[in-house]
Amino acid sequence: LMFRWAISSTGKIAADFSHAVRQLPGHEVVAVVSRSREAASRFVSEHCETTTPGKKTSPGPPIKACAAIGELPAEVDAVYVAGPNDAHFAAVKALLEAKRAVLCEKSLATTVAEVETLVETALKNDTFLMEGMWTRCFPATAKARELLRAGRIGDVVAVSAEFGYNIANGCPASLRGDPATGGMTLDIGIYMLEKALLAYPTSTFDCASVAATAVYGVDDGVDLSVAAGLRFEKKGKKQQKPK
Repeated sequence: LMFRWAISSTGKIAADFSHAVRQLPGHEVVAVVSRSREAASRFVSEHCETTTPGKKTSPGPPIKACAAIGELPAEVDAVYVAGPNDAHFAAVKALLEAKRAVLCEKSLATTVAEVETLVETALKNDTFLMEGMWTRCFPATAKARELLRAGRIGDVVAVSAEFGYNIANGCPASLRGDPATGGMTLDIGIYMLEKALLAYPTSTFDCASVAATAVYGVDDGVDLSVAAGLRFEKKGKKQQKPK
């Protein structure tokens, strides 16, 4: 029995996902959707139909290239949504309203309001929705979560994390986008937040305050470097006024 994927978008991350699916027994890509059928067809031929050494391929129907979500075949079990951050909300919402299970590349959306709307839409339609935060699935992360939940580490009083890469020759165009939705915070900054939430899960803690500073691109205002501090409090605890 095969789990059948559709891929929305035709960029690099979508290609990486298609390659990963081809390594996974019991999973296959059956459709690709893009704003242009030509782009979807090109993606299928370049990234979905290559035979992987050592993997037995099934003689199923050809992979469908779609120009709209409504063209996705009925047999699709879930849709992986890639593409730019500011395109996620509309695509995911439309899929959820069509009762299509969704795995969306991080960041799920660009604002809290958008995320809340998507969660509400998923609940209303009784449809699966997951953000593709792959680092949460790392064996090391799973072990850290296990130790934290078991109290083996003790009370965590602070989490410090750094992550970056050299952009001396310019920030990649794929990360710039609109100042409100592009940049480093939504691309790699959220990995730091994901690790902090291991120690301060939202089921137990609220984020009480945030302070941040950033270096912005001169021409477009996209954040190129960010430093942030977050303070968490246990739910139900009254905030103490500073002395």
